[in-house]
Amino acid sequence: MDDQVLEAWKKTHYRRHRLALYLRRHGLSLSPHTIRHIHLLHAKDTNRFLSLALHRVDFYNANRLHFGKGMTEEPPFQVLHNLGHNWPTTVAIVPTIMLDEISADLLLACHKRRR
Repeated sequence: MDDQVLEAWKKTHYRRHRLALYLRRHGLSLSPHTIRHIHLLHAKDTNRFLSLALHRVDFYNANRLHFGKGMTEEPPFQVLHNLGHNWPTTVAIVPTIMLDEISADLLLACHKRRR
């Protein structure tokens, strides 16, 4: 299955949503999320992996519309901007774990246990 996804992507250069539709027409039904995971698993080197991961974080924070409470069907970064936080757009690619106090506390607690 992974080989089929990677071969179709190399052939078409479609993004994951369009690639999912293309693959479905060719008999392989996968979600765009599964396709993303396959891309990440087959990253050739650390730089490619980080590039794919940063693209994901940037898309999620700066482009993808959110429909939760208080999100007004806008990306999280736009909601923060509307609330008066005029940070540069580069803040949108900061990994979520660095912005979330609970996650950061858990990460630090786990790090201390390893010592």
